Amino acid sequence: MPDTLTFSEAEAALMLSTLVAFSDDNPSEAEGVILRTYYRHETAEGVQKKLDSAGYLYPRDIRELQPVILEELKKADRTFQLRTIAVSLLLARADGTIAPEEISLLQECAGALGIGLAEAQEYAESGLHEIDETGAYHRNPPVETARELLDLSAAEATVLLSSLVAFADDDPSDAEAAVLREHFSEETVERALRKATEAGYRYPDDLALLKPSIFEALDQFNRQNQLKSLAVAYRTAGADGTVDRVELQIIQEFCERYFIGMAEIDQFFKATPA
Repeated sequence: MPDTLTFSEAEAALMLSTLVAFSDDNPSEAEGVILRTYYRHETAEGVQKKLDSAGYLYPRDIRELQPVILEELKKADRTFQLRTIAVSLLLARADGTIAPEEISLLQECAGALGIGLAEAQEYAESGLHEIDETGAYHRNPPVETARELLDLSAAEATVLLSSLVAFADDDPSDAEAAVLREHFSEETVERALRKATEAGYRYPDDLALLKPSIFEALDQFNRQNQLKSLAVAYRTAGADGTVDRVELQIIQEFCERYFIGMAEIDQFFKATPA
């Protein structure tokens, strides 16, 4: 790449997002809407002019410029980096499914910037703003947690997730409690609940507020542990013979975060000893 070809932070962010949108060779109108929502038209025009003058085709040749894009974004503040990955994650999900090429590229770029996809997902839900009338890109507040995040083990996080599911329909059953006793010792259950209550959370009223802590814990573990946690929670939900819509929504929320399919969860204990 010629030394004279440089990009602004906004241009680099747009190029990374465009790279994700085109990585599956099937860009959609839904993805176009997201690009227009979070990036200014003049930013896209500026990128195209720079690439045209240097002999690159937009968007075909952007992948070749990925190292340059990331180097520019590494100079940006963390909020802007987080915003960029969050928008790219929205693009990957815009058409309802995430292609393997999209998730691989997202993980690669997010890792280069020190951003976790779970963190980007949370920011997309709670901190991401459209470009406002001033055209500001940086005016996006950082993600804040209202309460203390608990330091949970995988087992403790699963206890709290299963409890959240069990109470989601306001009708916890003895059968659901039995699932927890089957998978976890009484000490583990008590320790998880004690950590929550000592941090000021009320059980079971505040279980929904513990989702950030559960996410934070499960984010640190490998996919097999994540899958097992969701399988236990799903088994808890179905212990009384039915999986309520509200219970299923919670399970699906975690599935989307960890890119785990419901079929995998349903089959987990059929293929793996409990």
